Amino acid sequence: MTSQNEICLARVRRKLPTRLSAPLAKTRRKEDPRMISSNVKDVRSRIRTALGASPLFPLRQLQVEFFDNRIVLAGRVENFYQKQMAQEVARSISPEFELINSVEVGRS
Repeated sequence: MTSQNEICLARVRRKLPTRLSAPLAKTRRKEDPRMISSNVKDVRSRIRTALGASPLFPLRQLQVEFFDNRIVLAGRVENFYQKQMAQEVARSISPEFELINSVEVGRS
């Protein structure tokens, strides 16, 4: 008599393909050059929008600049946590660009 685990394993094996239909390297999509340029054009506005939606008010006041394939965050926040949060928001939106975090910490 077969156990419940053996029955489940047999069902899974039947559903698995015997080999991949195409090599994984060939299944990746190549990036369209037009998409990259539009990404560069609006990366600044996407980061500004994300920072503007932050529940941390000082992040809403930060400046975001983009030049020479770098994102630069500037402004002032109250503590290092807010500085780190601004950096992580920008990095999550555009990880392909170098990020320079020039945000100053301290009260104005």
